[in-house]
Amino acid sequence: MVKRQGKIIIGQGVNVWPHELKTAQSFAAIGKDVEFIRRSEEQRITSADAVIDGLVWEMKAPTADNLKAVERNLKRGRWQSENIVFDCRRMKKVPDAAIEREVRKQAFAIPRIKRLRYVNKHGQVIDIKG
Repeated sequence: MVKRQGKIIIGQGVNVWPHELKTAQSFAAIGKDVEFIRRSEEQRITSADAVIDGLVWEMKAPTADNLKAVERNLKRGRWQSENIVFDCRRMKKVPDAAIEREVRKQAFAIPRIKRLRYVNKHGQVIDIKG
């Protein structure tokens, strides 16, 4: 059986950061369709990054070298969408297992997070919550 390759859709006028594209490639590799959405131009209006399989998701990929960044980024992300993708590949000096443990802990400690996906340093997508 052939595994389905997902699609990455970037509309006209949508600004996509390189780390967001890398995260989208991880989802496309497991057969998910990722469509990036345009950010709101209004002040103080937050908007999510992408639609994955019909749900709006916020992507977080911090560059900090401490575990406190996990909590901080998940708290910021929950105001943009109740569905969060946390990609740890830019956190260079922290071990993958420690980051995943902290993400799992914070997923249930922080309210308003309905679904949480974790992308580890090997690019594998792990379903943490929902």
